Amino acid sequence: MVLSLLALLSAGAVPAQAAANRPAAINKIARHTIGVSFDLDKALLSGTSKIELPAGRSLHLDCGPLAITGAVLEQKNHTPVQIRPENNAKKNVIAIGARPLSQVLRLSWTLHATNPYASGNLISRKGITLAGFWHPVAEQDMLFELSARLPRGFTAVSEGNPITKGGRARLYHALVPYPLQSLHFAAGPYKVRSRKIGTVTISSYFFAEDKNLAPAYLKKAAGYIKRYEKLIGPFPYPEYKIVENRLPTGYGMPGFTLLGQVVLRLPFIKDTSLGHEILHSWFGNSIGLAESGGNWCEGLTTYLADQSFATDTGKGALYRKNQILRYLASIHPDNSMALMDFTGAGDGQPMARKIRAIGYDKGSMVFHMLEKEIGSTNFIQGLRELYRTKKFQRASWQDIEQIFTRVSGKNLASFFEQWLQRTDIPKLRISQISVAQKDGASVTKFHLLQQNKTPYSLQVPVVIKTLAGKKQKIVACNQLDQEFSIS
Repeated sequence: MVLSLLALLSAGAVPAQAAANRPAAINKIARHTIGVSFDLDKALLSGTSKIELPAGRSLHLDCGPLAITGAVLEQKNHTPVQIRPENNAKKNVIAIGARPLSQVLRLSWTLHATNPYASGNLISRKGITLAGFWHPVAEQDMLFELSARLPRGFTAVSEGNPITKGGRARLYHALVPYPLQSLHFAAGPYKVRSRKIGTVTISSYFFAEDKNLAPAYLKKAAGYIKRYEKLIGPFPYPEYKIVENRLPTGYGMPGFTLLGQVVLRLPFIKDTSLGHEILHSWFGNSIGLAESGGNWCEGLTTYLADQSFATDTGKGALYRKNQILRYLASIHPDNSMALMDFTGAGDGQPMARKIRAIGYDKGSMVFHMLEKEIGSTNFIQGLRELYRTKKFQRASWQDIEQIFTRVSGKNLASFFEQWLQRTDIPKLRISQISVAQKDGASVTKFHLLQQNKTPYSLQVPVVIKTLAGKKQKIVACNQLDQEFSIS
């Protein structure tokens, strides 16, 4: 159970991501207003959507498992038209062509939250979790507004900034000031606690039986936010919420993390996975993934969180060794994949462990090597420049390369090409070791062999132990067979 939960936490982090649009273009972004209500006994969600399309914008809307009960398209000076989802290879899709004038699509739908462990959607008297497909989703990012009529005694959380919540009307109303592709929602009979750290409000939304865990989680969260603000830059959101739910989740969304009840109770989660999810606020949420640029954020987050936490306790080398062992145990010539091709690894995906070994473990090692390549000062400056220039946009591996090249002044093209595009990893062997005396000092000669078809360009740490002590040197190796001499 613990191992599967850890895998889940490492896999699920960034389903909703920041958009590629700058604030100046905000009026050209479609707006999606959603209203929902719940029938807890029937596990039923009833929803409405109003999608406002700017002039010249088309729409491809996936309705997935939703039962569309009504759809009307409106255009200025035209009679509203009733439409139906298309039945094509990808069923339940609504496609609307671009027009010279703005258009408004109004939808109503229902969703039965069956099989919550597979769908990610739970509607019950114990709590509501909407972390799967629960509203119509467009191919492009949108600005969202959400209203939800809550069951009595429930409090709600989503990516949006709440305008009203609770009260006699039991209405949750929130606006999302940055574009997203989809929303997540959780509600339940929460006990809420909050604390401030600078301008950021940190809150816990825990069930009554777990409210005693809140102080420790809030303290840890405050520490993580301080840590990464110092390293990267100001926290991107006015609030951060740690939200408990009944499903075994471990997700990081803009402004909150959604942790399953069993996960939340594990004593080590606040010391490890919580920091990973909070770091996603910078990389993965406020900066999202470019559509065709690979997933860089899981490797970077693993490096700056999981690997960094191990280094804090003097176990950084051991952590990296275990990463390599996981990779070697999972990846073989017949199932290898280039890091550039990694897009994500949900726990339910086939060969998820293999995929995570590439995206998380190999990815974090690439950032570890990048810091060694350009130096810690340039690496930190690169992190800050990435956040400063790409906040609330999307970024690709190409953007990462360009930013770190610019701040370091080094040509990193071959570095990124070999680590992103190749599916093999370096295989090193030492041969022809000899020791001789020269001018009263010992000189060790050896050949470093790369047992690959094509050599990598590597910075290899070499340690020589003698009766007189230990010598350590970094050697640059870029040939299949290369001789070195260390005195």
